[in-house]
Amino acid sequence: MAGVEGNTRRYKELGKNFGVLSIGSFASKAMSFFMVPLYTRVLSPSEYGVYNLITPIISILVIVLTLNISGAVLRFIMDRVDQKKDIISIGVFWTAIGSLLFTAFIILNSRYYFIKGIQPYNTYIILMYIFSSLNVLLNETAKANDQVKDISISGIIGTFSGIVFNLLFLLVIKLGLEGYFLANTLSIICNSMFLVVRLRLWKFFKLHINKELMKSMLIFTIPLAINQIGWWINNSADNYILYFFTSTAESGILAAAYKVPNIITTFTEFFLNAWNISVYSEYRKEGFHNYFMQSFYFFNDVCILGVGIIIMLSKPISRLLFAQSYYTAWKFMPCLLVSSFFVAISGFPGSILSLKYNSKAMMTAGLIGAGTNIVLNVVFIITIGNTGIVLATAISSFVILFFRLFFSRDDIPFHSIRKTVISWLFVMALALAETYFSNYIIEAIILFIIFGLTYKNILIFYRKIIAFIHNRGN
Repeated sequence: MAGVEGNTRRYKELGKNFGVLSIGSFASKAMSFFMVPLYTRVLSPSEYGVYNLITPIISILVIVLTLNISGAVLRFIMDRVDQKKDIISIGVFWTAIGSLLFTAFIILNSRYYFIKGIQPYNTYIILMYIFSSLNVLLNETAKANDQVKDISISGIIGTFSGIVFNLLFLLVIKLGLEGYFLANTLSIICNSMFLVVRLRLWKFFKLHINKELMKSMLIFTIPLAINQIGWWINNSADNYILYFFTSTAESGILAAAYKVPNIITTFTEFFLNAWNISVYSEYRKEGFHNYFMQSFYFFNDVCILGVGIIIMLSKPISRLLFAQSYYTAWKFMPCLLVSSFFVAISGFPGSILSLKYNSKAMMTAGLIGAGTNIVLNVVFIITIGNTGIVLATAISSFVILFFRLFFSRDDIPFHSIRKTVISWLFVMALALAETYFSNYIIEAIILFIIFGLTYKNILIFYRKIIAFIHNRGN
């Protein structure tokens, strides 16, 4: 009985955090999704491609230049509450160092032109980097402080300010790509400033840095930074390789195709953010393994069915969302959806490895996946064509998932997920069928098989939710 009550409490807490985090993040991603028709009509594929070549570089430089220190903030605060000020101060210190290094590089680049074509946007790029890196730190700090509602509100503020600024700068003032940069930069600033005030960040900052603690945090987080670089290569290298072999226009079409899988990523990130908060507090408690595996099965089965249905709707979705010049983005969507699914599932073994401070295992998996991605990208684009880029991304995402599962095999035994692995193979087959054959009969048969492999776990979880609601009503 204690185990049942414990799991009920866990699911209730997980559901609460998931709901709160979803509100703000969903508003942000949903509005971004529905603004795609505006972006693809106002900006040319080349302009859209330029923006989507620059912003991924900013995101990876946030990790590299700060040594991904934000990744250690949440983990260390959960274990060392008494050292919260020291931990946050170290986070602020490395965030500031990263911002100074990035600003110095952009200033030098404006003089020596290491990277050409970005000079007109220097100010926006610097501000976007500074507030993006600050925003990552603020979100991890808010999670550690159990201020998930403030994360949600900040997401809503960033979303609606972004919509207002985009409408103003793209439709009213008609600034084009420069306006797109400016609008998105200002939305990040609004988001960050709200969290700074709500967290009262200045109260946690100390000029004296605890060097021993910083050393421990860096030992933990540097492998995570390398892992994040691996993920970035896996998710972003296709854009740059496609640009190298084709053009910025084709890269812009690929960037548009990412908008739909990004919705899947958004929903799964809602859950995984709430999940990480839950597992950090529940690890080593009675019934944890049962709670972990039940959640894993349910998350996998719901996601895989959702992804399967969206894959079959790739063409209608592209016709509805994109301008005619972007319609061919549908060819990229199926494999990108599968890749997003594998990335999401890898969050479960990732949470186990993080709990055990095994960041080296995550680094190894990330590097193997990145290497696989680069090799397959080049081979497939030459032998298969442009769609080979996203097939390489899907395969390398699976490789990362496989190695994360291998390193966490003591907690997630392979024999317990055989049926789950089979469902992964079928969803990959579904993506290939849609991309290269577009035969709805074959696709429907594959989706029906996936449903047969997954419906039982969904039904079991559904009955638990209904029973929980019924008990609360009584």
